[in-house]
Amino acid sequence: MYQRQDRLKATAPRYADDMTFSTIRRLKRPALTRCVAGITAAVSASAFSLHRKKTRVVPPGARKIVLGLLVDGDVVRLPRQARKRLEDHIRGVAEFGIADHIENIRFSSRQGFIHHVDGLLAYALGVDAAWARPLACHWDQLLTAEGFSVLERDRW
Repeated sequence: MYQRQDRLKATAPRYADDMTFSTIRRLKRPALTRCVAGITAAVSASAFSLHRKKTRVVPPGARKIVLGLLVDGDVVRLPRQARKRLEDHIRGVAEFGIADHIENIRFSSRQGFIHHVDGLLAYALGVDAAWARPLACHWDQLLTAEGFSVLERDRW
């Protein structure tokens, strides 16, 4: 598989069971079809298989999402729906309080919800700290106002 990558002058980062190939060369559809077939054969030779519904060729200029991140520009970014989900949770707690927001979204527990938003914020901070930092500060203020200290949350 990596020999094929070298022949195409492509990069191929691999994370867990996700593979992404990228090249600066302009390849025509038949060459890409052969490339996918070769990768499929290499994976099959190792007793694995590709997930057909997740295997795709994305043309230049199209949105490219890898592991939930936009990678189609110079900088890795959070997709709009990920940013919106986080903003909606924080706005919901700010407008209605944590108990009402949790009930409205049918989350099973307050502690689980707080961990969920903390995790989304940690992920966002790792991808786009400048965008996420003000949200994280607002989230901490909201939780403090609701009676949850940072120290208490760290003990959970």
